[in-house]
Amino acid sequence: MEVRQVSRFRGVHKALADPRRIAVLEALWQEPQSAKALADKLGLPPDRLYYHLKRLEQAGLIGVDRYHPLPGGKAERIYAAVEAEPDAEPTTVEEKRDFLMAVLEATRLDVHAAMGGGVPTSSVSLQRTLVSLSSRRFEELTRRMSDLLEEYRDDDDLEDTVPTSVTYALVRGLPQQPLRPRAT
Repeated sequence: MEVRQVSRFRGVHKALADPRRIAVLEALWQEPQSAKALADKLGLPPDRLYYHLKRLEQAGLIGVDRYHPLPGGKAERIYAAVEAEPDAEPTTVEEKRDFLMAVLEATRLDVHAAMGGGVPTSSVSLQRTLVSLSSRRFEELTRRMSDLLEEYRDDDDLEDTVPTSVTYALVRGLPQQPLRPRAT
């Protein structure tokens, strides 16, 4: 698939600092789709979806894969995720934070949908722990997590696969004292 590159919106992180755009990109990773199919799948009004598609396209994350002919001589754009990530740009701490918060919000929405959606195949596994790691061990854990995700990315058992959202965060450099809930 060849997707044309477009001029980029300032900062990939900024483009992905919205959980709806993350959902759009994830849907396009699964398969190229029209705006109408995406709007139906994600439950977004078409005018809002076009806004998010434009932002993702300007960031170089998606593009028009092909045009599907419609009756009356019109054509429908079929969008796809680009095959290669755009070059990294300098980003501000605020842009990175906004991006990370959007990823966490997208994950929160996934958990909410899985727990309340009535889909029999839905399940959620969540773990949180605190460990003390040296820089070397932190880098090793980061590499091993990436290797593990890559191993599971393309499951060969296609009979039984279901889209599965995986989010993990390795946060190094937390305050020495644990944060305590505020008194109410």
